[in-house]
Amino acid sequence: MYENIYYVEDETRVYAGGFTIEDNTFISNNGVYLYYYDVCYSGYDSVTTFGDIDITGNEFHVNNKAVWIDGEIGYDLYGNAQLNIGNITIYDNFMDCAYGVDVEYEISARDDSELTIGFINVEGNEIRNCTDDGIFIWYSSYASDSSTIFIGNIIVEKNTIDNCSKGIYVYCDIGNDIDAVAEIGRTHMSDNTISNCSYGIYLSEEWNHTDIIGNTIFDNTYGIYVWGGFEGSYENTDTEIHWNKIYDNSMYGLLYEIEAGGTPYINATYNFWGNGNGPSNDNMIDPVTGEWANGTGDAIGGGIVNDNIHFDPWIGKVKLYEGWNTICLPVWNESITTAEELGDYINIAAGDNVCVIISKWDASKQRYISHVVGFGGDGFTLKPGEGYFIYMTAEMNISFDGTIIEPEVNLTLYSGYNFIGWTKTIPTHIKNIGENLSQCTKAVWWHADRQEWDPGYSYIKKIGENKQIIVGETVFILKKTGEIWQG
Repeated sequence: MYENIYYVEDETRVYAGGFTIEDNTFISNNGVYLYYYDVCYSGYDSVTTFGDIDITGNEFHVNNKAVWIDGEIGYDLYGNAQLNIGNITIYDNFMDCAYGVDVEYEISARDDSELTIGFINVEGNEIRNCTDDGIFIWYSSYASDSSTIFIGNIIVEKNTIDNCSKGIYVYCDIGNDIDAVAEIGRTHMSDNTISNCSYGIYLSEEWNHTDIIGNTIFDNTYGIYVWGGFEGSYENTDTEIHWNKIYDNSMYGLLYEIEAGGTPYINATYNFWGNGNGPSNDNMIDPVTGEWANGTGDAIGGGIVNDNIHFDPWIGKVKLYEGWNTICLPVWNESITTAEELGDYINIAAGDNVCVIISKWDASKQRYISHVVGFGGDGFTLKPGEGYFIYMTAEMNISFDGTIIEPEVNLTLYSGYNFIGWTKTIPTHIKNIGENLSQCTKAVWWHADRQEWDPGYSYIKKIGENKQIIVGETVFILKKTGEIWQG
C-alpha cells in the first residue's frame, strides 16, 4: 500500500480494513508480504484507522521470508491527526523457510498528533530450518514536538523454533522530544521451545520491559543473549527471566553483554541451568545474595563485569531451616533414591551431621514413617512428586545435584490425607492442585521458618490463602476418594 491513506485533513475519518490469511499452502520465494509504505502520508487533523492482520493455519515452504510485514507508519502525520494501526496475530502456522516471521515498523509523528500501534501476538507456530531469524520484531520510532506514540504489547508464546540463526530476535530504537511521548508495551516470551540456533533469544540494548518465562532453551550456541550496549545506553534492565529450562547451550545459557561497568543487574532467578547445582562460571557473583556461579550447569556471563545477573536462587536450590522442613526433590538424581542417601547427601554438603530425621506420610495407612539418618539401613524409597519431612539441627542452603527436571510422577493417592510435592518448572497455586484432584476438600502447607502449619485452603468453603507453590515445595491434601496422580 503506497502512500495510503494519502492527503487526509480537517475532520476526515477513514477506516481501512485489515487482512485475514488462513489455511493456505505457500510454495514460493516469499509467503505473505504486506508493505505499508508511507502510511497516512500528509495526514492533518484527521483520524485514520487500519484493521487487524490475522495470519492463521498456513503452511509455508518458501525460499525467503514466510511472513513479512514492513511499514513506514505515520509519515508526515501532523496537526492533531490520529492514526491507529491494528493488531497482528500470527497463529498456528508451519514455516520451513530461510526467514520465519519478520515484523518491521518505522514510526514517526509530529506536532500534536497521536499514533497508536496495536499488539503483536506470535503464538503456536512451528518454525524450522531458517538460515536467518525464526522470529524478528523491529521497531524504530521518534515522536517530535508534542506528539505521542504508543506501541502495544508483544506476545511470543508456545512456538517451536529449531535450527535457525536467531530463534527470537527483538530490536528497538525509540526516542522523543522533551514535550513528546514515545512508549512501548511489555514483551512476554513464554512456553517457547528453542533449539539448535546460534542464539535462542536475542534482545537488543534498548529492548526493555521484557518477561522471558517458562521457555525450554537448549542445544543452542547462546541460550539467551542480552546486548547491553555501550556506556550510557543501558535500557534493558527491566528484564525478568524466570522458570525457564536452559541447558546444553555450548557457549552460554545467558550472556548479558556490556561494554562498560555500572549497569544495573537483570533478574534471572528460578531457572534450571542443566543441573540442580546451578549455573557455571567461577567469576560470576550474584549482585544481591553474593552467591558464586560455581555449579556445573550452563555458563552465565556479564561481558566485562561479573555482577550484572541476579541468578540466585535457581531451580534445584532449597533453603532448610533449623527444625522441621517439608520438601520434595526439585530435580531427580538416580543416586539419591532412599531416605538414608538423602540424609547423607545433606550432611556431606553441610560438612556436619545436621540432618537427623527424614519422614514421610504413608497415605495407605494414614501414619508417619520415619528414618533416623546414620543409624542403619536405607530407610524408605524415595519417589518423584512425594513430599518428605526433614529435621535439621542447623539452617543451611543446599543445591541438589541432578539433571532430570520434571521427572515422571506416578503416585497412588488415598482417601484421607496425602502428602505431595510439586515437580514442574512453572509454579502453580494451591487452588489449581485441589481443583484438578477428585474430591479434594482441603490443602495445607508447613511454614518451616515459623515451625507451624498454615490454616490452608478449603475447597468446600472456597476460603483460605491461594498460595503459590514452586518446584520442590509440598502440600498436605485431604481427599474423600483415591486416585492415581501424575503430578
